Amino acid sequence: MEDIKQKVKDFILSELRKRVGDIENINMEENFIESGVIDSFGFLELLMSIEQEFNIHINFAELDPSEFTTLEGLVFHCGKAIAL
Repeated sequence: MEDIKQKVKDFILSELRKRVGDIENINMEENFIESGVIDSFGFLELLMSIEQEFNIHINFAELDPSEFTTLEGLVFHCGKAIAL
């Protein structure tokens, strides 16, 4: 599971770099939207990229937004969906 999580994390960071440039100071608990790293439209694009890359569908309607708007939460929930 940790290998999957690392792949997801690497992909997310790569996608964020493409969209916003330098993200070296982002931490695992930082909310992407509230901190201004990415706007809500960019976040939706990021989610679609993750779903396409890993051939998964995550029902975000069942989750509290605070559970997946951080790098830690997004990696966790995507890793969980991949492992199923």
